[in-house]
Amino acid sequence: MDGKSLLAEHIGPKRGARAEFAHEIGCSQSHLSLVLKGDRGLSPQLAQKAHKATGIPLEKLCPKIADILRENAEAAA
Repeated sequence: MDGKSLLAEHIGPKRGARAEFAHEIGCSQSHLSLVLKGDRGLSPQLAQKAHKATGIPLEKLCPKIADILRENAEAAA
């Protein structure tokens, strides 16, 4: 399951849940809606906030972070 799906599952269908979650991570409800539709991605900063709020792995929420972590691991090896 990708980060977008995991995030949508975490937020759930409850009325007002998207607005509450968007406020919690510091983005607009419209931006969150675009993320959930797949039209936009989460910035590394928003992905970190969403990770803290949900426990969803950063790598799933923001593929850029996965690339950075992989590059850092390769450089350290």
